[in-house]
Amino acid sequence: MRADQMYLALARTVASVAVSFSLVSHLTPIRLGALFFAVFAVLGFLMSGPLLAWVRDTQPRVSRPTALASALLLWVVGFALTYALPVPVAPHESAGEPIVVEVSALGASPKGGSNAEVWFAIEADGKRVPPDQIRHDAGWRVKDGMLTAAQAGTPARWIGRATSAQVVFISHPWSGRARVAANGQPQDVDLYKPSGSNTTRALRVIGDANPQLWMQYPERTALQRLVQLVDALLIAFAVYVLQLWFVCALRAPSSPAESLWCASVRYALPSWAVSASLLVVFWPGVMSNDSIGQWQMAATGITSDWHPVYHTLLLTAARKIWDTPGFVVMLQAGALGLSSGYLIAVTERVTRTSSALAHLASWGCALLPAIAFSSVTLWKDVPYAASVVAITAAAISLLFLQRPRLSRPVAFALSLAVLLVCVLFRHNGPPVALASLLIVFVLSRVNRNAIALLALSVAGIAMVLKGPMISALGVERSNVAFTLYAHHIAAHLEAGEAAPTKESGALFHQIVKTRSVWPYRCSVVDITIFNPEFDRSVAARASGELREAWLRMARENPGTELRHLACVSSLVWLMDESDQAPLYEAGASIYTTNGQVQWVQPGLDARPGSFAPESVGTVARWLEESRRFNLLWRPAAWLYLLLFAAWVAFRRMKDWRILLVAAPVIVHSAVLAVANVAQDARYQLPVFIVALATLPGLLRAGPDPGSATPARID
Repeated sequence: MRADQMYLALARTVASVAVSFSLVSHLTPIRLGALFFAVFAVLGFLMSGPLLAWVRDTQPRVSRPTALASALLLWVVGFALTYALPVPVAPHESAGEPIVVEVSALGASPKGGSNAEVWFAIEADGKRVPPDQIRHDAGWRVKDGMLTAAQAGTPARWIGRATSAQVVFISHPWSGRARVAANGQPQDVDLYKPSGSNTTRALRVIGDANPQLWMQYPERTALQRLVQLVDALLIAFAVYVLQLWFVCALRAPSSPAESLWCASVRYALPSWAVSASLLVVFWPGVMSNDSIGQWQMAATGITSDWHPVYHTLLLTAARKIWDTPGFVVMLQAGALGLSSGYLIAVTERVTRTSSALAHLASWGCALLPAIAFSSVTLWKDVPYAASVVAITAAAISLLFLQRPRLSRPVAFALSLAVLLVCVLFRHNGPPVALASLLIVFVLSRVNRNAIALLALSVAGIAMVLKGPMISALGVERSNVAFTLYAHHIAAHLEAGEAAPTKESGALFHQIVKTRSVWPYRCSVVDITIFNPEFDRSVAARASGELREAWLRMARENPGTELRHLACVSSLVWLMDESDQAPLYEAGASIYTTNGQVQWVQPGLDARPGSFAPESVGTVARWLEESRRFNLLWRPAAWLYLLLFAAWVAFRRMKDWRILLVAAPVIVHSAVLAVANVAQDARYQLPVFIVALATLPGLLRAGPDPGSATPARID
């Protein structure tokens, strides 16, 4: 007993010191650090006793190697979350050397005519210096967190202390020249960029000149790195305590009496009601540029496979029944609501949670803006998301409930249709379908023969539809994979790298004839491929050559490749914006022009015609307000919550198969992480739905109280 008390006291001491060190580093000035450290440490020691005693008495007994391995894994998770979560870099102040940085606008660039704009910010020891701490006159304006001047004038000055500092500029076609003086040592830089998007350029003024590997994160000093390690430890402990509480929380099991089909419809009703209400307001549905292109192609004929051919064929068939986007929106919203209701009903039965939690999940799926507004937007991503959600529900149902019986013709046909939608409507689809079929084939012996036949049917039909059938339809193959290759190549060219061979250099010049550097923005490929100077037809024909050139450039310059991948994959793993984070483009295609809310591009044969015009402004403002809350729109937050809830369910149910509820969206996200070309929330629509549909049930899951061990499927 005395040993337990000694260990508890030691744990309280370590915890209080860690918490105090982190709080002082993040919240208080360095000059007051000792005083606040002592105060926080004493308070932490006094308050941590009950929590740590509860953890000691509640945690399961495991062997020492298992405990050490678990602790290491949790710390790795905590360290990763210091990047993914909006945890600020600390401490705020530095004990480095004094430094005076002056930035002057020098006027127009000789390359850019009369263009003379200068945009800059200062980063010191990994922290963006607030613009109000930089002295400047009326010639400088603060915009988007940076200082900007349109002509030559008085320098802007910052005085501080730092061990490393840099000035970050934006280069664009309106940029001029600038001078940076650090402690009287001047450097001139020409910021003009002839075309393309804004590009950030960093000019080191003090400290290590090595380039950063991860472009969206500032460098950290040794002290800041120590704070990060302590933060990782605290985050890991918080995650452990949270999952321990959920695992040990009381549960109220239920045994639903109604059929799975009836429950699916009941839980789909909130989503259907919200989608119907939005469609009344935004009739005949929200139309983005992609929607408009496909809708017009459905009327004039499919000329290329730039958009999924079979989704466009679906639109063509729908137009023959009722020639309005509203009809297609009704179909896709119906499928999306039913698939989410199906997943909620399956989760309710598998986890044996209450119907109240299932209703909570159904209203969450209905009201989350990213789901609600996507359901009434004419996107291929909506039926694709419905198929991924339905596949997730069916896989879990097969593993735990032995349903549906795929030997029945209706169940087989429906499963085949859902899998084909998944495979044909997005490039993420084939890996998702393959992984799901493999999981249920290995683990569900009852349906193994039917699953094998289903997999062969999907593969055979998909090969025919994507091969001979597209050729028979006379559809031009645009070979859109060139967009991915071009995005990576543009990153390498932007970094100042040369083409790997003379042949590839000639090809690059043939694609973009007027310049050696392609327009580039890491977060979206449109800047590159839709630039007027970029010849997409040449790039499409030379897709194979572009792939080989990209792979060689990646092997020769892995740092550039990693920086690009860190940016494009941030849609999957990054939870919040920061000054260094890449542009994030999210939300429905509803915008306001000259005081008028627009949701269909003017001039299209489908015209906006709200049945509740007085509500348009109110709903549009609600959408705009929701965008202020990043966690509602960033899919990474929901992916992490899903993984956490699945782990809690595994601990409570003592059945590792429940972890597979996240398998389809993990495969989907993994493919997207390496093949993404734009930061758009709709690409992760399946993550939003699966997370919201399963979270309440997973967090309160438990085994069947009538069974001593989890059910096995033989």
